[in-house]
Amino acid sequence: MANYPQRMNKSMMNSPYYQSFQQGQGVQAPRKPKSFAPPPTGGMAYPTMQPGAYPQNAPYFPQQQARPKRTSVQTPPLSKKQIRKLERQKRREKDYFFVMRKFTSFLIFLFSLVLFAVVALPVASKFVALPEPIGGIVDKNLSMFTIADNTPLDERDEEYIDTSVYVSFGDLVLGAVGNVAKNFTELGFLTDEEGNSITPFYDETLAGLEAIEDPNDTMAPIAAMIFKFAPLGLILVIIIAFITMIKGFVGMFGKRIFKRFGLSAIIMIIFAVATLVGGLAALGLKMGNPQMLEDTFVGVLDFNNLLPFLTGFINNPPATAIDPLATTAPVVMQAGLGSLILVVASVLVLFLSFFARKKMPYSIFDR
Repeated sequence: MANYPQRMNKSMMNSPYYQSFQQGQGVQAPRKPKSFAPPPTGGMAYPTMQPGAYPQNAPYFPQQQARPKRTSVQTPPLSKKQIRKLERQKRREKDYFFVMRKFTSFLIFLFSLVLFAVVALPVASKFVALPEPIGGIVDKNLSMFTIADNTPLDERDEEYIDTSVYVSFGDLVLGAVGNVAKNFTELGFLTDEEGNSITPFYDETLAGLEAIEDPNDTMAPIAAMIFKFAPLGLILVIIIAFITMIKGFVGMFGKRIFKRFGLSAIIMIIFAVATLVGGLAALGLKMGNPQMLEDTFVGVLDFNNLLPFLTGFINNPPATAIDPLATTAPVVMQAGLGSLILVVASVLVLFLSFFARKKMPYSIFDR
């Protein structure tokens, strides 16, 4: 087999081991190429490539850094529920917009005005004498509670004076404010010129509820706490009713969309019901509870009297003397018309809040 000489290439000739290999084989190494460096001219000297030097190691061939690989952020896949929610939201934003119903806004404004007047006017009447007949209507027909005079009609003559006591919202609200503020300062405006309190019902009832020490009546401390602090929520009812009234009025004429009518109504309902529960506790206190009736213990908060307490204002005094063995005696205290207006008007605002806005498709602009 013929021994052909190995063909030389450029990489072999530039290898640093090539010359020693050729000398060991007795072969004369090829002449090294001369390097011609440009003569210095006072400027920068450029290095030249020497035999045996690899181009990537030359000073004028700096090694380039590898570009970082692009890494894509892996987002977690959306669930079917999230996809449907996004599609529904996109469809809603795309298909229609909301406008305020003018008549519904008017009704919300009207009922909010009633709520504001029912609570704010009795409070203002404690400081300012309201003109007649407004003053008489506020004191009698817009009372929170009524301590009825149950004297039979056959015992009343023409000169008989009804001794019913009408408890206003101002009595409860200012009484609760004075009870909280007495820990910090004395409020002089809560007493009249003779030094008597202008909130006698609240002061007497709270003192009676806090004095109950019967261990069998576990609801007595809760009833005292509700009666003590629930009237403070009526201040918030005044503020919310005023804001809702403004929103309803602007909604009748403006283009702005208002929300949170339902939340405002729910807050007013909660404080109105809490105040009625406090009144039910005051009724139990006036009826002598807690006590034992026919081997049955009756606590100060007796919900069996709830219906007579709420509907007692529509009943007239008894025609004749009541036989306690044959007929149930009417309750000595009942909810006033103002408290029922407070609850009913708040519920109506909550109902109207579901119809305050109306959907309008964008296709109406294509006509």
